[in-house]
Amino acid sequence: YEKKGWGEPVQKVTIVPRADMGGFLWTIPNEDLSNFTYEQLIAKIGTGLGSYVAERKEFGNNCRGVEGDMQMLYGIARKMVTRWGMSKELGPIWIEETQETGYPMEAKKSHSEALLQKVDDATKKIIEETQKETEQTLNKDWYILRGMLPELIDKEELERETILNLVDKFRTEKAPRLESI
Repeated sequence: YEKKGWGEPVQKVTIVPRADMGGFLWTIPNEDLSNFTYEQLIAKIGTGLGSYVAERKEFGNNCRGVEGDMQMLYGIARKMVTRWGMSKELGPIWIEETQETGYPMEAKKSHSEALLQKVDDATKKIIEETQKETEQTLNKDWYILRGMLPELIDKEELERETILNLVDKFRTEKAPRLESI
């Protein structure tokens, strides 16, 4: 996503556990944090799905370390639908939600169950479509990630310059691409 100009530049990646995360990816925030485009929000969701998709590809399942990513990406997708009018199916709607319980009682009283179901479906669709794109990107460049793995395991943390150098190295070497699992 960074390559497309949609995502935020990666600053550092680590496999050192922090809080309930098994590792962490730091990005440099865009200058204007209040005015994301549809594509930039999709990129944030895709970045959040990266660890989930990679774990499932490599291990066949995932661990609870993706919880923070899931919370972040679901929150973005939900706001795209309920607050920012970015759902192709529903268009400009605004439904107030609370972080703890989802829809407040007022929303359930003032909006039909059918509309609330459409919101759930539109949110899920954004995530599922972005997951497919993330899977395609990881499948295409899996050999680069696998090539970077020994360095990451050895150093436990990689800075931006090292990450970019490794990406260039493996793209230049035209390493054989691993088959999609």
